[in-house]
Amino acid sequence: MNISRLSKEEVFSLTREDIGKRFLNKDEIIHILESADALWLRNNNNRLSAHAVLKSGFHSDGFINCRKLFERNNLSEILAHQLLMKIAKNLYGNLCFESLALALKDDVNRIIGPVTGGAALAGKMAEILKIETGYVDSKTLEIGFRLVPGEKILVVEDVMTTGNTVLKTIEVFTEKIASDKICNIFLMPIIGLIANRKKYINNNGQGVVFLGFRHLIYLVDFKINNWEPDTCPLCMDGSAALRPKDNWERLLN
Repeated sequence: MNISRLSKEEVFSLTREDIGKRFLNKDEIIHILESADALWLRNNNNRLSAHAVLKSGFHSDGFINCRKLFERNNLSEILAHQLLMKIAKNLYGNLCFESLALALKDDVNRIIGPVTGGAALAGKMAEILKIETGYVDSKTLEIGFRLVPGEKILVVEDVMTTGNTVLKTIEVFTEKIASDKICNIFLMPIIGLIANRKKYINNNGQGVVFLGFRHLIYLVDFKINNWEPDTCPLCMDGSAALRPKDNWERLLN
């Protein structure tokens, strides 16, 4: 089955079992995001087409709205499972598909993410593995779960642009561990993502992408442009700058 050839209605009826024991390719993942109305890329052929103002303040010609993806339980489950398998394959190599999940469950006790987005993905992935989940709110410094000595914890995020949110999540979490003097909590040297927008991410030249010292494992990457507001060429051309989540239907149409 080539998912990229399915109609929107057919995509909406997909289940994890329909995918079978295989990894989806980039075109299939993009088609799932597009079918869920979770992906917007600006029509750059129209000079006056609106563009996005990101949470970071940057202006951009594209946006991935994973809130729309998670409105479709079957599609978010499919992509959460795909990410789990990709992480497991990176850790354990060429095990069979079933063994990858078992191996990962033995090595991860909890999956967490930023409350602003990654927490929904963390919950879906943890549900599949039947392990614990949680969130970190980097603004209020709230840790949405009880710290348990000996746990091995995986951090995930839905979409990464600058990496600042997930880095702050890790910082708040590690400071909480230190302040509570809890030993033997291990953060895995991996960050799992649905989408990597590739901005401000360093590549070691060997095809492995890192944020700080953590390996980024993602399902799909996008070369979406970001600009400082004062130097945004789209603003200079007269394009309106919109907050994407507040104007989602307008951007899609």
